[in-house]
Amino acid sequence: MFVTFFIVILYIVPKTTDLKNLSQRAAAKQSELEVGRQQVAAIRTATQLIKAARADMDTLGVAIPDKEKAEEALQQLSANASSSEITIKSVTAGTGQAETGQSGALTITVSVSGDFSNTIAFIGNLEKNLRPVKVVDYSIVASGVGALTDTTFNLSFPYLVSSDEVAGGQNGQ
Repeated sequence: MFVTFFIVILYIVPKTTDLKNLSQRAAAKQSELEVGRQQVAAIRTATQLIKAARADMDTLGVAIPDKEKAEEALQQLSANASSSEITIKSVTAGTGQAETGQSGALTITVSVSGDFSNTIAFIGNLEKNLRPVKVVDYSIVASGVGALTDTTFNLSFPYLVSSDEVAGGQNGQ
């Protein structure tokens, strides 16, 4: 009996204690694993939000660019003319000061030719343009044949000017 008691105390009790310790460590590791999974899910969500924010920033960069970006403005005009089924005859571009004084403006004069209703559709497309466009003035000349018109638009595309450029422009005046 003494030998049995001695075996239980020396071998079984420590093994039971080891099992309890291992069980507690396994539970702790399981908890760490769950926290890690939650962190991975949070990182994935943050990554998706960052991608969406970058896409929004790209869209905003097109809508209100930080430079003239004449090529984008001309591309938008070309797309609008194409969807309105009018023909661009000539384009000239320049820069100027927008009315706010805090932004610049790309000025574009575009001459188009096409059906009067398509010219009106072109103006409607300009209103829906992603980048704001101000129609400064326009001139319509009807040819008298099938309601065809030659129209010249003076357009203003604003863009942001950095504070350094604004300060430099004021100091230079």
